[in-house]
Amino acid sequence: MVATSTLFVSEAWEVVPQASAASVRTGPCLTNDANAVSIVIDYQSLGGGTLQYCVSNLANGSTGMDVLRTVASVQGTTHDGGSFVCRINNRPGPSESITLPNGESYMESCVNTPPGSAYWVYWHADAGGSWTYSSQGANSRRVKFGSYEGWSFALGAAFGSGPRPGISPAFWADPPKPPTTEAPPPPPPPPPVTSHPPVVKPSSTQGAKPASDTTAGDHPTQSRETPTDSVSPSVVTATASTAGTPSSAQLSPRETEVPDEKSGGVPWGVILALGLILANGVVAGIVWYRRRSGVA
Repeated sequence: MVATSTLFVSEAWEVVPQASAASVRTGPCLTNDANAVSIVIDYQSLGGGTLQYCVSNLANGSTGMDVLRTVASVQGTTHDGGSFVCRINNRPGPSESITLPNGESYMESCVNTPPGSAYWVYWHADAGGSWTYSSQGANSRRVKFGSYEGWSFALGAAFGSGPRPGISPAFWADPPKPPTTEAPPPPPPPPPVTSHPPVVKPSSTQGAKPASDTTAGDHPTQSRETPTDSVSPSVVTATASTAGTPSSAQLSPRETEVPDEKSGGVPWGVILALGLILANGVVAGIVWYRRRSGVA
Protein backbone atom coordinates (compact mmCIF):
# COMPACT_ATOMS: atom_id res chain seq x y z
CA MET A 1 0.00 0.00 0.00
CA VAL A 2 1.32 3.43 -0.91
CA ALA A 3 0.27 6.19 1.43
CA THR A 4 0.33 9.89 0.68
CA SER A 5 1.86 12.28 3.15
CA THR A 6 1.71 16.06 3.04
CA LEU A 7 4.40 18.65 3.52
CA PHE A 8 3.61 22.27 4.33
CA VAL A 9 5.72 24.78 2.39
CA SER A 10 5.72 27.98 4.42
CA GLU A 11 6.74 30.25 1.56
CA ALA A 12 3.74 29.26 -0.62
CA TRP A 13 1.25 28.54 2.20
CA GLU A 14 0.10 25.33 0.59
CA VAL A 15 0.09 21.62 1.35
CA VAL A 16 2.10 19.59 -1.16
CA PRO A 17 1.49 15.80 -1.27
CA GLN A 18 4.51 13.52 -1.12
CA ALA A 19 4.67 9.79 -1.87
CA SER A 20 5.62 7.45 0.92
CA ALA A 21 6.29 3.70 1.05
CA ALA A 22 4.67 3.42 4.49
CA SER A 23 1.44 1.46 4.97
CA VAL A 24 -1.50 2.84 6.96
CA ARG A 25 -4.29 0.92 8.66
CA THR A 26 -7.04 2.18 10.92
CA GLY A 27 -6.75 0.88 14.49
CA PRO A 28 -3.84 -0.18 16.70
CA CYS A 29 -0.75 -1.98 15.48
CA LEU A 30 -0.24 -5.70 16.03
CA THR A 31 2.87 -7.67 16.93
CA ASN A 32 3.37 -8.80 13.33
CA ASP A 33 3.46 -5.23 11.92
CA ALA A 34 7.01 -4.54 10.79
CA ASN A 35 8.77 -1.18 11.38
CA ALA A 36 5.50 0.17 12.74
CA VAL A 37 4.29 2.92 15.04
CA SER A 38 0.79 3.48 16.45
CA ILE A 39 -0.39 7.09 16.29
CA VAL A 40 -3.34 8.68 18.14
CA ILE A 41 -4.97 12.04 17.23
CA ASP A 42 -7.37 13.42 19.85
CA TYR A 43 -9.36 16.56 18.92
CA GLN A 44 -10.45 17.05 22.53
CA SER A 45 -12.56 20.27 22.93
CA LEU A 46 -12.53 20.94 19.17
CA GLY A 47 -14.89 18.02 18.66
CA GLY A 48 -14.27 15.22 16.23
CA GLY A 49 -13.37 12.36 18.57
CA THR A 50 -10.18 10.35 18.76
CA LEU A 51 -8.49 8.65 15.79
CA GLN A 52 -5.97 5.82 15.86
CA TYR A 53 -3.82 4.44 13.03
CA CYS A 54 -1.05 1.94 12.55
CA VAL A 55 1.79 3.12 10.28
CA SER A 56 4.07 0.27 9.21
CA ASN A 57 7.00 -0.22 6.81
CA LEU A 58 8.56 3.03 7.96
CA ALA A 59 12.10 3.85 6.97
CA ASN A 60 14.80 3.85 9.61
CA GLY A 61 15.26 7.33 11.06
CA SER A 62 11.66 8.42 10.42
CA THR A 63 10.55 11.37 12.55
CA GLY A 64 7.36 12.11 14.41
CA MET A 65 6.41 14.54 11.65
CA ASP A 66 6.89 11.81 9.02
CA VAL A 67 4.40 9.60 10.86
CA LEU A 68 1.86 12.42 11.33
CA ARG A 69 2.02 13.49 7.69
CA THR A 70 1.39 9.89 6.62
CA VAL A 71 -2.07 9.83 8.25
CA ALA A 72 -3.20 13.49 8.24
CA SER A 73 -2.85 16.84 6.52
CA VAL A 74 -0.56 19.14 8.50
CA GLN A 75 -0.09 22.91 8.40
CA GLY A 76 2.59 24.99 10.13
CA THR A 77 2.87 28.76 10.71
CA THR A 78 4.40 31.61 8.82
CA HIS A 79 6.62 32.39 11.75
CA ASP A 80 7.87 28.85 12.46
CA GLY A 81 7.43 27.16 9.08
CA GLY A 82 6.60 23.48 8.97
CA SER A 83 8.38 22.65 12.21
CA PHE A 84 5.46 23.77 14.33
CA VAL A 85 2.05 22.13 13.91
CA CYS A 86 -0.72 24.70 13.70
CA ARG A 87 -3.50 22.63 12.11
CA ILE A 88 -4.18 18.88 11.78
CA ASN A 89 -6.78 17.94 9.17
CA ASN A 90 -7.65 21.67 9.01
CA ARG A 91 -8.52 21.89 12.71
CA PRO A 92 -8.83 24.47 14.13
CA GLY A 93 -10.05 26.02 10.91
CA PRO A 94 -9.30 29.62 9.87
CA SER A 95 -12.92 30.65 10.50
CA GLU A 96 -13.42 28.47 13.59
CA SER A 97 -13.97 30.52 16.74
CA ILE A 98 -12.30 29.19 19.88
CA THR A 99 -13.33 30.47 23.32
CA LEU A 100 -10.28 30.89 25.56
CA PRO A 101 -10.40 30.41 29.36
CA ASN A 102 -10.52 34.21 29.87
CA GLY A 103 -13.70 34.35 27.76
CA GLU A 104 -12.09 35.88 24.68
CA SER A 105 -12.78 34.46 21.22
CA TYR A 106 -9.81 33.35 19.22
CA MET A 107 -9.38 32.34 15.56
CA GLU A 108 -6.24 30.54 14.49
CA SER A 109 -4.62 32.19 11.48
CA CYS A 110 -1.42 30.08 11.57
CA VAL A 111 0.66 33.24 11.04
CA ASN A 112 2.30 33.43 14.45
CA THR A 113 2.97 30.66 16.96
CA PRO A 114 -0.35 29.60 18.54
CA PRO A 115 -0.91 30.69 22.12
CA GLY A 116 -0.14 28.29 24.96
CA SER A 117 -3.86 28.12 25.79
CA ALA A 118 -4.93 26.73 22.38
CA TYR A 119 -2.48 24.55 20.48
CA TRP A 120 -1.59 20.96 19.48
CA VAL A 121 0.55 19.05 22.00
CA TYR A 122 2.98 16.33 20.89
CA TRP A 123 3.26 13.11 22.98
CA HIS A 124 5.03 9.73 22.79
CA ALA A 125 4.90 6.48 24.78
CA ASP A 126 6.18 2.92 24.89
CA ALA A 127 3.69 0.10 24.34
CA GLY A 128 2.13 -0.66 27.70
CA GLY A 129 3.55 2.55 29.20
CA SER A 130 2.14 6.07 29.72
CA TRP A 131 2.08 9.23 27.61
CA THR A 132 5.07 11.57 27.92
CA TYR A 133 5.19 15.18 26.73
CA SER A 134 7.82 15.49 24.03
CA SER A 135 10.59 17.93 24.78
CA GLN A 136 11.63 17.78 21.13
CA GLY A 137 9.74 18.98 18.13
CA ALA A 138 8.16 16.42 15.84
CA ASN A 139 10.59 17.38 13.07
CA SER A 140 13.64 16.45 15.10
CA ARG A 141 12.50 13.45 17.16
CA ARG A 142 13.20 9.98 15.71
CA VAL A 143 10.36 7.51 16.33
CA LYS A 144 10.86 4.16 18.00
CA PHE A 145 9.35 1.16 16.24
CA GLY A 146 6.82 -0.65 18.38
CA SER A 147 5.86 2.51 20.29
CA TYR A 148 3.12 5.17 20.23
CA GLU A 149 2.93 8.72 18.85
CA GLY A 150 0.21 11.08 20.11
CA TRP A 151 -1.31 14.47 19.31
CA SER A 152 -3.89 16.18 21.53
CA PHE A 153 -5.43 19.66 21.29
CA ALA A 154 -4.99 21.63 24.52
CA LEU A 155 -7.34 24.45 25.45
CA GLY A 156 -6.69 26.53 28.58
CA ALA A 157 -3.88 24.35 29.89
CA ALA A 158 -0.44 25.47 30.90
CA PHE A 159 2.20 25.10 28.24
CA GLY A 160 3.43 21.51 28.07
CA SER A 161 0.72 20.11 30.35
CA GLY A 162 -2.22 19.78 28.04
CA PRO A 163 -4.59 16.77 28.18
CA ARG A 164 -3.11 13.46 27.12
CA PRO A 165 -4.60 11.51 24.18
CA GLY A 166 -7.74 9.61 25.13
CA ILE A 167 -6.39 6.18 24.05
CA SER A 168 -3.92 4.48 26.40
CA PRO A 169 -0.69 3.09 24.88
CA ALA A 170 -1.48 -0.59 25.52
CA PHE A 171 0.70 -3.54 24.59
CA TRP A 172 0.33 -4.60 20.99
CA ALA A 173 -1.91 -7.58 20.52
CA ASP A 174 -1.15 -10.71 18.52
CA PRO A 175 -2.83 -10.99 15.13
CA PRO A 176 -5.99 -13.09 15.01
CA LYS A 177 -5.49 -16.72 14.16
CA PRO A 178 -6.64 -17.73 10.68
CA PRO A 179 -9.80 -19.81 10.62
CA THR A 180 -9.24 -23.51 10.69
CA THR A 181 -9.62 -25.34 7.41
CA GLU A 182 -9.73 -28.85 8.82
CA ALA A 183 -12.65 -30.84 7.59
CA PRO A 184 -15.04 -32.07 10.27
CA PRO A 185 -14.74 -35.77 11.17
CA PRO A 186 -17.00 -38.07 9.16
CA PRO A 187 -20.17 -39.22 10.86
CA PRO A 188 -20.09 -42.65 12.52
CA PRO A 189 -21.29 -45.56 10.37
CA PRO A 190 -24.91 -46.59 10.85
CA PRO A 191 -25.55 -49.60 13.10
CA PRO A 192 -25.84 -52.98 11.32
CA VAL A 193 -29.33 -53.98 10.31
CA THR A 194 -30.43 -57.21 12.06
CA SER A 195 -33.04 -59.22 10.19
CA HIS A 196 -35.67 -60.95 12.30
CA PRO A 197 -37.81 -63.92 11.09
CA PRO A 198 -41.46 -63.08 10.68
CA VAL A 199 -43.59 -63.80 13.72
CA VAL A 200 -46.37 -66.29 12.97
CA LYS A 201 -49.33 -65.93 15.26
CA PRO A 202 -51.20 -69.18 16.13
CA SER A 203 -54.52 -69.49 14.36
CA SER A 204 -57.67 -69.40 16.46
CA THR A 205 -59.28 -72.03 14.22
CA GLN A 206 -56.74 -74.84 14.54
CA GLY A 207 -58.06 -78.19 13.36
CA ALA A 208 -60.44 -76.63 10.85
CA LYS A 209 -60.76 -78.25 7.50
CA PRO A 210 -58.72 -76.76 4.70
CA ALA A 211 -60.56 -74.83 2.05
CA SER A 212 -60.16 -77.65 -0.43
CA ASP A 213 -61.99 -80.08 1.90
CA THR A 214 -64.95 -77.84 2.66
CA THR A 215 -68.26 -79.47 1.79
CA ALA A 216 -70.94 -77.86 -0.26
CA GLY A 217 -73.09 -77.35 2.81
CA ASP A 218 -70.42 -75.23 4.50
CA HIS A 219 -70.64 -72.49 1.87
CA PRO A 220 -74.07 -71.46 0.58
CA THR A 221 -72.49 -69.82 -2.46
CA GLN A 222 -70.69 -71.53 -5.29
CA SER A 223 -66.94 -71.30 -4.66
CA ARG A 224 -65.49 -73.23 -7.61
CA GLU A 225 -66.44 -74.47 -11.02
CA THR A 226 -68.44 -77.71 -11.20
CA PRO A 227 -67.92 -80.31 -13.87
CA THR A 228 -70.40 -80.00 -16.74
CA ASP A 229 -70.02 -83.54 -18.07
CA SER A 230 -70.78 -85.54 -14.86
CA VAL A 231 -74.43 -86.10 -15.83
CA SER A 232 -75.72 -86.56 -19.37
CA PRO A 233 -78.73 -84.41 -20.27
CA SER A 234 -80.55 -87.44 -21.68
CA VAL A 235 -80.17 -89.36 -18.43
CA VAL A 236 -81.47 -86.43 -16.42
CA THR A 237 -84.46 -86.13 -18.75
CA ALA A 238 -85.25 -89.84 -18.53
CA THR A 239 -84.97 -89.87 -14.78
CA ALA A 240 -87.23 -86.88 -14.45
CA SER A 241 -89.94 -88.35 -16.68
CA THR A 242 -89.88 -91.82 -15.03
CA ALA A 243 -89.62 -90.87 -11.37
CA GLY A 244 -91.75 -87.78 -11.58
CA THR A 245 -88.95 -85.53 -10.50
CA PRO A 246 -88.69 -81.96 -11.77
CA SER A 247 -87.14 -81.46 -15.18
CA SER A 248 -83.55 -80.31 -15.64
CA ALA A 249 -84.80 -76.84 -16.44
CA GLN A 250 -86.39 -76.63 -12.98
CA LEU A 251 -83.38 -77.97 -11.11
CA SER A 252 -80.98 -75.53 -9.54
CA PRO A 253 -77.41 -75.46 -10.89
CA ARG A 254 -76.19 -77.24 -7.76
CA GLU A 255 -78.70 -80.09 -8.15
CA THR A 256 -77.85 -80.68 -11.82
CA GLU A 257 -74.11 -80.02 -11.92
CA VAL A 258 -72.54 -80.61 -8.53
CA PRO A 259 -72.17 -84.27 -7.50
CA ASP A 260 -72.48 -85.29 -3.91
CA GLU A 261 -69.01 -84.57 -2.53
CA LYS A 262 -69.62 -86.73 0.59
CA SER A 263 -70.11 -89.85 -1.56
CA GLY A 264 -66.90 -89.43 -3.42
CA GLY A 265 -68.50 -88.08 -6.60
CA VAL A 266 -71.05 -90.99 -7.31
CA PRO A 267 -74.25 -89.79 -9.10
CA TRP A 268 -76.83 -91.29 -6.71
CA GLY A 269 -79.69 -89.54 -8.42
CA VAL A 270 -78.96 -91.37 -11.65
CA ILE A 271 -78.64 -94.74 -9.87
CA LEU A 272 -81.95 -94.17 -8.05
CA ALA A 273 -83.71 -93.33 -11.32
CA LEU A 274 -82.33 -96.43 -12.98
CA GLY A 275 -83.41 -98.50 -9.98
CA LEU A 276 -86.96 -97.22 -10.22
CA ILE A 277 -87.09 -98.02 -13.93
CA LEU A 278 -85.77 -101.53 -13.25
CA ALA A 279 -88.24 -102.09 -10.41
CA ASN A 280 -91.17 -100.97 -12.58
CA GLY A 281 -90.01 -103.36 -15.27
CA VAL A 282 -89.80 -106.25 -12.85
CA VAL A 283 -93.27 -105.54 -11.44
CA ALA A 284 -94.72 -105.25 -14.94
CA GLY A 285 -93.10 -108.55 -15.89
CA ILE A 286 -94.52 -110.37 -12.87
CA VAL A 287 -98.01 -109.02 -13.55
CA TRP A 288 -97.80 -110.08 -17.18
CA TYR A 289 -96.54 -113.54 -16.27
CA ARG A 290 -99.25 -114.18 -13.72
CA ARG A 291 -102.01 -113.11 -16.08
CA ARG A 292 -100.67 -115.38 -18.77
CA SER A 293 -100.39 -118.31 -16.41
CA GLY A 294 -103.82 -117.75 -15.01
CA VAL A 295 -102.55 -117.09 -11.62
CA ALA A 296 -104.81 -114.76 -9.79
